[in-house]
Amino acid sequence: MTSLGLLKNCPLFFELYDKEISKIVKHCSVYNFNDRDKIIEDGEEGNQIFVVLEGEAMVEKYTSEGRIQIQLLQSGDVFGEMALMGEKTRQADIVSSGPSHILEIEYESIFILFKKEPRIFGLLLFNCARLISKRLASLNKTIVELRNEVNRLQSEKAA
Repeated sequence: MTSLGLLKNCPLFFELYDKEISKIVKHCSVYNFNDRDKIIEDGEEGNQIFVVLEGEAMVEKYTSEGRIQIQLLQSGDVFGEMALMGEKTRQADIVSSGPSHILEIEYESIFILFKKEPRIFGLLLFNCARLISKRLASLNKTIVELRNEVNRLQSEKAA
């Protein structure tokens, strides 16, 4: 599948026409990573959004207990989208899982669309809100499952 074909199916570019996607990506860069290369680092400042074009990447967080793998990102997945919402501090490490090709979109490349291409800008922000909403719903489900497991373990311990 071509990069444009992949991007058309990417949730960040939902409802955008081919020529609109091309306007966005013509100012972007594609980076190649090897296995275990850090793409972004927890705590660093950044204003880029990324799309996995090929390969996979793992969202990881380090705690006092060690490394936690949070989510596996695959072709078409977006990360770093909080930069569009003003959150510049990265919240986790993103590490390549094998060879991968990652599209980097600078915040400025998107924000310039605000005046020049308001339809494109509006759809990108709306699509980012959709992505964040979907992730929040997934996290809420995980919290409920974890709370149920804690309650079950506490019940077993009390018995």
